[in-house]
Amino acid sequence: PAGSRYVAKIDGEEYRIDCHLPGSFNVYNSLAAVAAGRALGLSREQIEKGIDSLHEVEGRMTRVDEGQDFAVIVDYAHTPESFEKLFAEVKPLAENRLICVFGSAGRRDEAKRAKQGAIAGKWCDVVYVTEEDDRDIDGMEILEQIAGGAETGGKIRDEDLFLVHDREKAVQEAINGAKKGDLVMLLGKGHEKSILHNGPQAAELRHLPQDDGDERRVLKRPYDEVTIAHEAIKNKK
Repeated sequence: PAGSRYVAKIDGEEYRIDCHLPGSFNVYNSLAAVAAGRALGLSREQIEKGIDSLHEVEGRMTRVDEGQDFAVIVDYAHTPESFEKLFAEVKPLAENRLICVFGSAGRRDEAKRAKQGAIAGKWCDVVYVTEEDDRDIDGMEILEQIAGGAETGGKIRDEDLFLVHDREKAVQEAINGAKKGDLVMLLGKGHEKSILHNGPQAAELRHLPQDDGDERRVLKRPYDEVTIAHEAIKNKK
């Protein structure tokens, strides 16, 4: 997936825009940047150069390239609405299969879990369901809720639907299974540098308030999806 090049005509003046961020939504974002630049009194050249200089926003459609013959993208999309827009955008860009890896956070909107699973099941050829900040909630319970939605979208467990709780392992398995022309989407963590869970290993303890007023210890460990994806590609079997 690449960016966009277009000409915007505003008040008789032409702006030749090179937007290096993929996705039609970034065309709209760049147009908003043009409008903001004009409002600030910037020249056409300043606006064009400014947009051209932005090659990446960390965790927003970030391409992970190690010279492999398939594409890997990390994005922060983590809601049903963002899933629908994103998959509709990237599905035509996949030369072969569309593969996704995602989860849903613990102690957040439970209703979205099955919805996201159903959307992924509808758009993606292969779905890997994994952790995304379980906090103090049973991670496998979350995965089962998502998987139930994916099954309504036509996915079959252990064929094109896989439940892999350890996120790093899920990323590695998805990349190990990627073939030439596939597009692998790693969704939900984006730019974040940590993950919250109940596991035995952590860099620090984090206290989060409970509905009943108690506090339970939730573990937080370093996690960088882009770095992990780079390593997974290098270690691909």
